[in-house]
Amino acid sequence: MPGPARAVSVVRAVQGSDSPSRIDGSWLRRAVRWGAALTIVAALSLLWIPRASSLVCPAGAVTWVGAASGNWNVAANWQDGVGANRVPGASDDACIETGLGITVTVSDAQAAQSLVASDNLSLTSGGTLTLTNASEISGDLTLAADLVAGADLTLGGATTWNSGRLDGSATTAGTLTLASVSTKTLGGSLTNAGTVVHADGPLSLDAATSGSVTNNG
Repeated sequence: MPGPARAVSVVRAVQGSDSPSRIDGSWLRRAVRWGAALTIVAALSLLWIPRASSLVCPAGAVTWVGAASGNWNVAANWQDGVGANRVPGASDDACIETGLGITVTVSDAQAAQSLVASDNLSLTSGGTLTLTNASEISGDLTLAADLVAGADLTLGGATTWNSGRLDGSATTAGTLTLASVSTKTLGGSLTNAGTVVHADGPLSLDAATSGSVTNNG
């Protein structure tokens, strides 16, 4: 049975040193100049009922077995359904659920059919992660590279977006912080169901791929 509803606030700010409690006309003019569909469904104090269920690791998934934080592209950190140590590929379901609060770093081009991660994930400069099917990252996510979601991607923890590009369909249920002066590019649909803090740097909506934001937080 779902737990009690809780109030979720939205804190919005514009590029630079503007106060994080407002969104001004210059930000909207930039959004129009990008030519993208920008949808803001604002609710500064909206009751949100937590999800009743979440994704589970599929049978036969390639599972993280490393006892500490490490790099995605290290075979010894993973084990598949038949006990072989190998890095997940584009046709594999990947599972990172150690319960230890580790951080898995993606620093080059990687892909998986799906990902279920309750631990933390960090995409660093030069890295790319492509996910084909519905996926969920309930740990913290640090994004400074490209993340491609071919189906629904749920971000349930604290997401810090420093730079890079987010493509596909994603929903944030925790806190999303737009940080650093670098441009963040949204090439798909982003639905916020938690809290957004726009601390620094521009958010660019790619008109060519229908980048859009829906704020339900």
